[in-house]
Amino acid sequence: MIRHVALWLALCTPAFGHELIVDVVMDQPEVSLRASYGLGEPAGHAAVAASSAAAPARLGIRGETDAGGVFTFTPPAEGEWLIRVDDGYGHIATRTVVVNWAGPTAELPQPANLWARTGAGLLVIFGLTAFVFWGRRRLANQQP
Repeated sequence: MIRHVALWLALCTPAFGHELIVDVVMDQPEVSLRASYGLGEPAGHAAVAASSAAAPARLGIRGETDAGGVFTFTPPAEGEWLIRVDDGYGHIATRTVVVNWAGPTAELPQPANLWARTGAGLLVIFGLTAFVFWGRRRLANQQP
């Protein structure tokens, strides 16, 4: 059983490294973002689309990250902006950023980071494994 769990972990671990992460830096009047994969490798030449969250259907700003995964744009208006990064290989990240140059700028909360989710996943895996072993031992002790 332990071999099965180890094999499963070995096969699934590389997937964690390819999550697309978008970090946003606000530097008036520009908004810069850096797209990278879970292990820090830059997502170069990924498609970027930024649009006002109030009117997402309207054509906003479109472009591409450079080789280092960086894209910078100047929003024409303040408010919430929806930023979508697509590397073309199935990895897509979406962020919402509040542009407010008169006051403090804020990013809306993001889901838990990669390490927190990885740790939670491992806890679930080991917990289920312990539960299975406990159940098998209990059944073995009950048989006459």
